[in-house]
Order: sequence, then structure tokens, then C-alpha cells
Amino acid sequence: MRIRFLGTRGSLAAPDRAKARYGGHTACLEVICGDRHIIVDAGTGLRSLERVLATHEGGEIDLILTHYHWDHIQAFPFFHPLFNPETHIRVFGLETEDVSPEAVLHKQMDRPMFPIPLRDIPANISFYGVRPNTAMVFGDVQVYTAPNNHPGGCLGLRFEWEGKSFTHITDNEGADQGRSFHRPALELARGSDVLSVDATFTEEQYHGRKDGVTRYGWGHATDEHAIQFGEESGAKQILLYHHAPEHTDLDLDEIARRARKTSDKTSMCVDGMETLIGQNDEQSIEVIYPANCSPRLNKQS
Repeated sequence: MRIRFLGTRGSLAAPDRAKARYGGHTACLEVICGDRHIIVDAGTGLRSLERVLATHEGGEIDLILTHYHWDHIQAFPFFHPLFNPETHIRVFGLETEDVSPEAVLHKQMDRPMFPIPLRDIPANISFYGVRPNTAMVFGDVQVYTAPNNHPGGCLGLRFEWEGKSFTHITDNEGADQGRSFHRPALELARGSDVLSVDATFTEEQYHGRKDGVTRYGWGHATDEHAIQFGEESGAKQILLYHHAPEHTDLDLDEIARRARKTSDKTSMCVDGMETLIGQNDEQSIEVIYPANCSPRLNKQS
């Protein structure tokens, strides 16, 4: 199982030079299980995948949308395969009493927000609403879901394939103002080989200790809470995800150093990184950073 992280920022893209090492693309990743490729979310990180698909000659593409905040759907209208009539795109997305993937993406591309309505897109698109606590099947890959604690809802995802497991808990806030865990997401993550988990804020930011603005109810966790969540879940590898757009490379380096002191199985997500599960043997987990883009754990580096 291979996980490619294409966009690891939350809320807003951050193309600043001071954030170039970790990357500024919003939420998107690709889970690869043998010949099966599954895209998760369509933030600006999807543009990196577009380069891979630039010569796409048709076929099927599977896309899961955890929810519909802008940072998770904003690159969808620009996705190159949408304009190939030989392509069949299957979109799986959170469904509630109020929203469905088809309705949301039609609204996103209605004028005046976008010049080409979704109904005029030449690709063949099928929509599948996903309720939390249900499962999806992609060949021999099973994807289980749980409701995250996030305004408007969000799907937690657990991928299982050939005895390997990867759980993705983006956009999830701890219960009771971060003092306890959101149980459905925690149970979904139990015993995962790899867990990527929301770690948007620092404790100071979340509790408003510097600026007086608390982030209670915003639907995101702190790095400290994310590590505790990962440890409680029993995950073998914890990846901190959904970085705040205001956090510079130096800010994230400091979070990385703090995280390593707390748990040596914790790593930071970076745009372009890959995580391999079972590449060398069934138990191996390898985190591969792009050249010159890894966290700097030594203050003198």
C-alpha cells in the first residue's frame, strides 16, 4: 500500500516562500493498492496529480470527497480528466440530510462561480452518496467510514487491503473543547498501520492564549491532541496533517521537534511525500520525503 500526499494544508492554500518546504497545497492524497488508485479530496494538491494524468487516455478514476469545505474541493473544476469524454469519474462523497456530492459540485460550478457548468463537462461522471458508518468497496480494497467531529460533517476513512491498513482522519476536533477524543473517529483508527490525523492548531492557538480568539467548534485539533489520539488508537505510524495556512516552515519544524519528543513514531506530512506499507516486508512502514523538503528536527540545521 502506497499513500502519496499531494496537498497537506488546511483551510487555504499557502504559496508563500516561507512555506515552500512543507508545501502550500490544500487537501489531496492518493491511496495506491496494487493497480487500484483512489484519490481522496480535491484541494489544490490535485493539480500535482493532474501532471501525472496529463496524457490520460480515458478509463476510470475514483475520487472520495470527505466533505465540501473549499480546501477539499477547490481544484475539482480544473481537473484535466473532466474534459476527456473517454473518462469515467466515480465521485464518492459525504451525504447527509442537507448535502450530496452531486448537488454540491453542481452548485460549485454554476455561474458566476465557474464559466462551465458541470452538466456541460464531457467526462462521464457518476455520483455516490456515502453516509458515515457505511463502507465502500473498490475491487479488493475496503474503505470503512466514521463521522468526524466537524461543522457540516466529514468522513473519516479507513483503507484495508491485503492485511494492511491506513486511516485518514482529516478535519476532526476533540470532544469537550479538545479535552477528550471523538470516539467514532478513534475507533475507526484502532490498530492502523498508518494514521494521518488533523493537527491544525497549536494549543496556544486553539485556546486563544495569545490573541484571545479561541478555536473551539472550528472542527480542528491541535498537534498535541493529534499525537495523543494516535497513541490511544494504537497506530504504528502517526502523520500530522492539515497544517494551518499561517504556519511557516519554521513553525512546522518546531511542531515536528515537539512531536518527536512526545512520540518517536510521529512524522509531519509534507506535500509530495509518500508512505509505503509492506514494501520490504509485511510489517515495514517507510516515510519518504521529497528531496530538500523534510522537516528540520535540529534547530541548528
